[in-house]
This record gives sequence, C-alpha cells and structure tokens, in this order.
Amino acid sequence: MITVKGGMDKRMATLSNGSCTYYADVPLESGGTGLYPRPGEYLVSAFAACMNMTARGLLNERSVSYEEVVTHVELDRSDLDHLTFFYRTEILGDVPEEIRQQVLREVENCDVCRMLRAEKTFLPLEALHK
Repeated sequence: MITVKGGMDKRMATLSNGSCTYYADVPLESGGTGLYPRPGEYLVSAFAACMNMTARGLLNERSVSYEEVVTHVELDRSDLDHLTFFYRTEILGDVPEEIRQQVLREVENCDVCRMLRAEKTFLPLEALHK
C-alpha cells in the first residue's frame, strides 16, 4: 500500500510504501517547491523502469551479455482522456539482432504496460475489506 502525507506548506507530499520514503511535488509556478518529481512523472517512471527491468531480466534469462539497457519515455498529456506514451528501449552492447528484436517485442508486455492497458475501477479502500 502507498501512503501519502502532506502538510499545510507548499504542495510537496511525502510518499511511503512501508519500506522507503520518497517525495512528489509540483513546479514552483504551480505553488510547489519544484524539488521533486510531479505525480505524473512517477507514472511515466514506473512505465520506463518496468520496461527497462523486464528487458534486462529477459537478457539475463537468456544468458546474453550486454553493456547497458536504456529506456526513454515521453508522455503526451495534451488530452488527459487519451494519453500517448512514446517510448524507446535501447540494448547497448554486442547482442545478436534477432535476440535484441525479440526482447524489445517482449518488453511491451511488462507488468506496468499491462496495468496501463487494463480496464480500471477506482473504489474507496474500505471496499477492499468488505
């Protein structure tokens, strides 16, 4: 479970998953401190991180040596009812092209990709315990 707390000053929030603490904020021009990622950036970061970790896991499962995996994601937020995620994952190193392409196809099915594509229902937490 994620718990978020915020005080009266600015709009910065403290987030915790129970084992680590991190922060979210809004830009200065929106009344925040501008020091931490915006909430939407965490969504984009989760997508990028999951694709990246999935690619590395698939390469490791195949015992393929590589130098680094780099994932870039940009979110078009111009229409909040229809988001577009632009992404690119690069597998650096001497990786056979057939394996590289296979892994790049498979990362499109990472857990966060699947969560973002899934139908969603939003309920109060109390509904979980009924």
